[in-house]
Amino acid sequence: MPQAEIGIIGGSGLYHMPGFEDAHEVVQQTPFGDPSDAYILGTIEGRKVAFLARHARGHKLLPSELNFRANIYGFKQLGVERIVSVSAVGSLKEEHKPLDFLMERRKLLTEASWESIYQQNPIIVGGGLLPVEKLKVVPMFDRSKVTTTVRYWDKAASDTEDAAFTAGVRMHSMSDGTYIISHIVRGQWTALDREEKIKAWTEVDASEFGSYTVYVEQEPGSGGKESAESTIRMLAGYAVHADRVTGNKVVRAEPFAAQVQGGNVGLVAGEWCSAFLDEAEVFPAGKRKDQVDAAAGAFSKLSAATAYLTDYDKWL
Repeated sequence: MPQAEIGIIGGSGLYHMPGFEDAHEVVQQTPFGDPSDAYILGTIEGRKVAFLARHARGHKLLPSELNFRANIYGFKQLGVERIVSVSAVGSLKEEHKPLDFLMERRKLLTEASWESIYQQNPIIVGGGLLPVEKLKVVPMFDRSKVTTTVRYWDKAASDTEDAAFTAGVRMHSMSDGTYIISHIVRGQWTALDREEKIKAWTEVDASEFGSYTVYVEQEPGSGGKESAESTIRMLAGYAVHADRVTGNKVVRAEPFAAQVQGGNVGLVAGEWCSAFLDEAEVFPAGKRKDQVDAAAGAFSKLSAATAYLTDYDKWL
């Protein structure tokens, strides 16, 4: 039975729907990622209505940041058949700088500076949930102390400039109880290019490390399941598993963040480090979360394996 029959998308300035009765929130997960905000469900004059603030309550999302596919798909999941959308036009004045000007400026700024100055999203310098000064960058690490290695993939499938990134984080649990991220690969690739990258890095990793496992994040829905299964078939002969995720990225990142805050996570110096530190500093307020999400996934698998081995050792 549909939860709503009419959907209303609120534009700038419309963040709450007046006249709602029996209002309650519903958080949706879609194959396209997270919608702008929670859906507010209720009734108006006896009709079941779902309301969504396009820019999120508090106007947290700029027009270029809107995940319109997820917004519409979320309405579909609720059973909505008709959508009413309220919009406000932007400025048409010539003196306002165009997007290409801003993109050139962005190249000169850190992610935190860009978010704070141009995205109406002030960021704590040095990071909030993930304090970057606690992420120790080391020139090398002792491979003899590695107990388990995983590469965790957070997959996307587009090579357009504003698309999400695919990210693959290689992380090790060490015999002293710490964790090392030794490599991250990320890019905006087509589905075919992405699968070729995943296979190539799996071959490299497996040749360098024993006790190595690949995990592929499985997004909700049949599309996410089919994508994960396709990657698993491609990596036949390797230890590879799908990871069906639930909850939002921030909640999933909290156990990893606790280890970062405790100074238990290190990074091996490499050209990928700056991009990861930029993303970590603004997490979860920044636009990009792919690398942190993959790192959190890798940590969850390593910590589970460590707990299992520790319990097993008690019986030896």
